[in-house]
Amino acid sequence: MTAPAKNKPHKSATGLFGFHTIYGAEGHHDTPYITRAWFGRLRFHIFHRGDADPDCHDHPWDFWTFPLTPYVEEVVTPDGHGGFIRSVQVVRAFRLTYRPAEHCHRVLGRLSALAPKLPANWTAQISAPWEAYDHLTDNRKIITIVWRGGIGRRWGFLRHRDGRWCWTHWKHYVFEGGKDAPCIDPQELADASAIREYAADLAGMTLEQMEREFETVTEIIDRDTAWQEAHSAGIRAKKREAPAR
Repeated sequence: MTAPAKNKPHKSATGLFGFHTIYGAEGHHDTPYITRAWFGRLRFHIFHRGDADPDCHDHPWDFWTFPLTPYVEEVVTPDGHGGFIRSVQVVRAFRLTYRPAEHCHRVLGRLSALAPKLPANWTAQISAPWEAYDHLTDNRKIITIVWRGGIGRRWGFLRHRDGRWCWTHWKHYVFEGGKDAPCIDPQELADASAIREYAADLAGMTLEQMEREFETVTEIIDRDTAWQEAHSAGIRAKKREAPAR
């Protein structure tokens, strides 16, 4: 995927059959990204270039892909410890490959004719800027045949910002500034929301003062909660004792 062109609306492959070209923002210019034709779930894709976005994306459907040209892709997979591993691999031509919707990747470019001959299942972890692998790709078109699965799902981009990973819905990523936003821990978002109304009061307090106030408020809440529960129980008891009307 790639960010849409500024002057061209985002398009989806709808209807039984169709044909269109999607343009995307590449630097300061709008350039053709992908031309696709489809008949039902069968699709024919011509990538005019690789993905311009810096982040990998997952997909709305499972799919089978049958490349007519080899290409190079970046892939992000879980590392088993709450993080992810970035790697680069070659997708060979004339090989039918199943991709689950969760397959998170970005197309980097067509495999260069000048690239060294690589083993069939070659892959390498990315520990340097992508430019270190520039020799693997060139600017020729990538052509694939795709059979799309059914039942769509939410899809988006997996971003790595300031040492954190976060998933961002594609609409927020493309249209609402999510591409350049920091990855914020959900607890930080909740804390910021809770603090907002009392920011001025908390700004003048030290950590020790906050901790003492927290203990005091907690005691009051615990005591009042018990008193509230007693009232609730008393109301129910009175209602049970009241004669039926």
